[in-house]
Amino acid sequence: THTLSDIEFLEADTGFACGRGGQVLQTADGGRTWTNYGNPIIDPCGDLATNWSLKPMSTQVMFVVGLWFAKYTIDGGQTWLDMDLCDVKPSGTGTLYDGPALAPNDFHFYAIEIAGTIGDFQGVMAAEYDNAGVHQGVVFHTDTAEAGSSVGSKWRLTLNDLDESNALGVPPKMKEPWGVAYARGSTASSAVAYVAGGNGANQPGRVYSSPNGGKTWSPEVDLNQTAYSVTAELGITVVGAYSGRVWTRDGGGNWSVQVLPGPAGGIL
Repeated sequence: THTLSDIEFLEADTGFACGRGGQVLQTADGGRTWTNYGNPIIDPCGDLATNWSLKPMSTQVMFVVGLWFAKYTIDGGQTWLDMDLCDVKPSGTGTLYDGPALAPNDFHFYAIEIAGTIGDFQGVMAAEYDNAGVHQGVVFHTDTAEAGSSVGSKWRLTLNDLDESNALGVPPKMKEPWGVAYARGSTASSAVAYVAGGNGANQPGRVYSSPNGGKTWSPEVDLNQTAYSVTAELGITVVGAYSGRVWTRDGGGNWSVQVLPGPAGGIL
């Protein structure tokens, strides 16, 4: 593995990292030494995968997403299984049902996050969808309480920025959804989720929020630059964007922006 893109710790000593080259790494001594975790991930082209984001649930159970794939393991990385992806369609009765299956090689998955514990969790993952050449920012959701998702194997597409923007009569602003997060304290039964992204670098961006863990979404705030990360701690949501700009949402729902100082009085 080289060019690391994500690192997560289960506890003080046990952590995992991923990046280009397909191989997930693990440490059992707080990061002083690292070894290979299971077998490398192979992408749909048969090459070593580009891993963007991981979420370990235990030393045996882990989710990893990246360029053209979304996979999970329940045996410590010895076997990597494809997540079952599908669209979600309205039934006409106020409920939703599973729509057509979606191929992972149409998606560039950027980020994944989980709220809860093994066997009892919700999850969200963000991706750029290449839909016949039209690039769209989307979010998938899983809930172990739903049929077919007991281990997080089934993920349903619950947000499409292009569809949402068209419904609101505004331009799309999240072709690349770079960051997802659950508010601190979220559980499988009570989870608030956020996704942030944009149209690239100095292009417009947008943040969405979900009051039910990722099942439904609403626009939270539009940005004048692409957002690359989002965190939600102690009632405060922070979004990091291009050129060192940081948007902050306080507990009252008010947003403000500041520019972080950089070298020689410039900005980061």
